[in-house]
Amino acid sequence: MAYVIVKDICEGESSCVDVCPVDCIKKGEGQNTKGTGWFFVVAEDCVSCNACLEACPVEGAVLPD
Repeated sequence: MAYVIVKDICEGESSCVDVCPVDCIKKGEGQNTKGTGWFFVVAEDCVSCNACLEACPVEGAVLPD
């Protein structure tokens, strides 16, 4: 099971990127509907380690797929 980052909830805070052991979290292009940067998970590379979910300070931004 991979994790997903909800684009319009993500606030571009990069804690998830810093803890990902396989570097599968990438910066999205442009801004989301809140006007902030955002990140996404490359599902094929995700090892479902849960690190991004634990590190994210924004409730509901990272969810199990």
